[in-house]
Amino acid sequence: MDHTDQQLITSYIEGDDAAFDSLVRRHTSAVYGFVSRLVRREADAEDVVQNTFIKAWKHIHSFKLTMNFRTWLFTIARNTAFDLARKRPIFAFSEFDTDSGDNVITNSLSDDEDSVIENMIAEEDAQVVRDALATMSRSYQEILHLRYAEDQTFEEISQVLGKPMNTVKSQARRGLIELKKILNRHRRV
Repeated sequence: MDHTDQQLITSYIEGDDAAFDSLVRRHTSAVYGFVSRLVRREADAEDVVQNTFIKAWKHIHSFKLTMNFRTWLFTIARNTAFDLARKRPIFAFSEFDTDSGDNVITNSLSDDEDSVIENMIAEEDAQVVRDALATMSRSYQEILHLRYAEDQTFEEISQVLGKPMNTVKSQARRGLIELKKILNRHRRV
């Protein structure tokens, strides 16, 4: 029987060390996929993932069971990646705050919308889409990855990034528009 994250956390707090191991196995791949887009280097991504789970383990007693564990974990992972970036300038830190859209569109996306990126991938080679995403600003990459690869809601993304939900929605919309432009340029080549 699969236990929920909250059940595993409760079991761990009650003394079952294997419960935390289950949480690590369950979430390692998703956390790695998320942070690898933030830090770019494989060794740094592995360090961030390891440090994320160490921090989660140290602070598991402060986790509120009413929260979403995955959202809490991604928040730790993001902060850990930023800590690494401050220590080792792998990329321009200001890139994360870039907001290069011409117009602000709020409330234009809903949480139950079909996966726009999945539709683009169906029309394009998956590698072409990944390459296009890699050319975009970090803030767009981060939001689009959390939304479409990790299937998080805008509310969860808002919590992970510490941004208002309308900002997340508008950045997601602008990111999708930019991605479509990049793919259209690629088709013409």
